[in-house]
Amino acid sequence: MTILSKYKISGHSMEPAIKDKDYVLVSGLTYLFRKPQVGDVVLFRIKKETYIKRIERINGEKFFVLGDNSNDSLDSRDFGWIPKNKILGKVILKI
Repeated sequence: MTILSKYKISGHSMEPAIKDKDYVLVSGLTYLFRKPQVGDVVLFRIKKETYIKRIERINGEKFFVLGDNSNDSLDSRDFGWIPKNKILGKVILKI
């Protein structure tokens, strides 16, 4: 886990909030102090791929995540619910 990391966005799935080629800061510490919440934008890893999506629903320790741009997003509609242990951190700032 990293304390704070910078990521470059590749793709249009989070538009209009986060656009292709934007940079975001992700905190790996946030969820040590609180549980992920509906509306949080999170960074997670599934099958060696890293994604940034918004939490839409919570079921215990699993999260249903969607891209803001539903017409151009690979998300839980495709790969299912995300276990908490796959979440790497919370997007805290677009830079």
